[in-house]
Amino acid sequence: MRLQEETGLPVVTDGEFRRSSYWSHFVDGIDGLDVRPARYAFRDEGGSETEFLAPHTAGRLRRNGPIGAAELEFLQSVAQRNAKITLPSPPTMHFWRGRDGVDRSAYPKEDEFFEELAAIYRDEIADLAARGAVYLQLDEVPLAMLCDPQVQQRLEADGESAQCLIDRYLSLIRKSLPTDLGLVYAMHLCRGNYQGRWLSEGSYAPIAERLFNELPIDVFLLEYD
Repeated sequence: MRLQEETGLPVVTDGEFRRSSYWSHFVDGIDGLDVRPARYAFRDEGGSETEFLAPHTAGRLRRNGPIGAAELEFLQSVAQRNAKITLPSPPTMHFWRGRDGVDRSAYPKEDEFFEELAAIYRDEIADLAARGAVYLQLDEVPLAMLCDPQVQQRLEADGESAQCLIDRYLSLIRKSLPTDLGLVYAMHLCRGNYQGRWLSEGSYAPIAERLFNELPIDVFLLEYD
């Protein structure tokens, strides 16, 4: 972080190396969340695939306390400039397993799951703001995945619609972000990275117009390679 500041970066981060995944601390901090195999896989230039685990909703969701408070406290103790705190994007808790990733006995209606998930995000973000957070980044992979023609085709084969998911995820993100806390919101769009492997390809064209105009996001960090 000191090197980042000496280089002149206005926002600094410790890299979150304490996490096993970009979403692991969120899953650990919410009752009802578990992990199970994702329905997608990383791939490389040779076509080999690597499976991975993803968030799974096994019961009713409940936030029992702060999720990112300890990370923020550390950042604030060492940063001399604005420190960036990050959360996995709300769609992260749904996309990797789809409807099968939300237990039907816990949430017979999927919309209720989205509503409760958005409320948890609002509570967590309000807590971070109250602790002095000024710059919060959502790490977003599902929307980038939905730009990939192969992913779109797979969803259609499974009876799902990429456009419908884009609609639902944009709405979910809007509902999850309080706009009266004075926070700078950033969003990092990622196509997935794991030891030279990736999850998706393709242009941002399917989401760009809506992404940039419908969300209360101040800063976009777009992965281009």
